[in-house]
Amino acid sequence: MPTVSVGSTYYNTTYGKQVMLECKITAYPPVTLVYWQKKIGDVITTLNEGTIGTKGISADMPSLVLMFATTSDSGSYTCYASNNAGTQTSFAAILVVEGANGITTEISNGFPGTLGITLKTPSVTIKFATSADTGRYNCIAENAAGIGQSQSTVLQILACVDGVTVGIPSLTISSVKESMSGEYTCFAINSVVDAGIPQSPSTSDSEGDNNETIVNGVIGAVGAIAAVVAAVIAY
Repeated sequence: MPTVSVGSTYYNTTYGKQVMLECKITAYPPVTLVYWQKKIGDVITTLNEGTIGTKGISADMPSLVLMFATTSDSGSYTCYASNNAGTQTSFAAILVVEGANGITTEISNGFPGTLGITLKTPSVTIKFATSADTGRYNCIAENAAGIGQSQSTVLQILACVDGVTVGIPSLTISSVKESMSGEYTCFAINSVVDAGIPQSPSTSDSEGDNNETIVNGVIGAVGAIAAVVAAVIAY
């Protein structure tokens, strides 16, 4: 049966650019069919030679070329090859397509201002979040069987606030929005009264069919923490 492998298990590109996902095949008897499968969540799409917007995907050129990558092309891709002996597949390759002006930063354990990102605690906690942390986050994990990626989580910072300290206990919101309407309570503790500060419930809403999670965070001058939670399941 054929031996099938990908050139890399992780690809990253920018919206509108051409990108090639390399597929290497060794086979005897010769390969008679090559195709790719793209997986986003539970949806699987088969890409054959001649699929609109692509090149390659043939016995002569098994690699997949996306002529004009868009964010909807982000997902997991697997190369398949068949001959008279049977069909074999490659490990999955993850493709991430950023927006037109997208900048990708790899955040690993020990990255300044973060906690987590370990085998025991795969979630990332951003300490003292700022508007610069707004963006799309993906959790990527790898084991001997290959590499996997979570669905995107969008972290959106709603506002910057000043104060909320011992020296300046008042809360100042620099840019007020209608969505911030509500009842605000000031809490203070000292060594005489050991009172816990109630924790505010997190807010997460599903938006659109892309199953992205919008995490609405409000940043404080001190002590505010934004957390992006990820679950890693290995098979």
